[in-house]
Amino acid sequence: MTVTSGTGGSVILYMITASKLVAVSESDPNPAVLIFEQSSPPPTLSLSSTTLNPATVTGGNSSTGTVTLSGPAPAGVVQVTLSGNNSAAARVPSGVTVSAGATSANFPVSTIAVATSTAVTFLGGDACRWVAPRSWNSFLIRGTDA
Repeated sequence: MTVTSGTGGSVILYMITASKLVAVSESDPNPAVLIFEQSSPPPTLSLSSTTLNPATVTGGNSSTGTVTLSGPAPAGVVQVTLSGNNSAAARVPSGVTVSAGATSANFPVSTIAVATSTAVTFLGGDACRWVAPRSWNSFLIRGTDA
């Protein structure tokens, strides 16, 4: 295929594959050969799980949470948002970073002493285009009545 610009130059385009083409200037005595190739789309990751260990603690003690992706994080980092439904009983950071090449990352869970056993649900979600969908995990904080 030949493409002509508004300034009088022409380029011949050669389709090599569905995602690759080569352009050669017709009017240049020493033409540059330009190769255009569509890059692969970024990998689609999902949040496989959000786990807590231990999943039951006495109020005032801590636990460790882990987010696990369906595959290795791409170059750069993946930020997974975190939230809980009862910050009066347990707290998590607003997010955790999964480093490039890693499939999981840990985060701290701090708890507050409670009078009665309290269930808290944590949510891990997508903070960027790499990770979806969201993952929930329940956590039990033993109260002084337990």
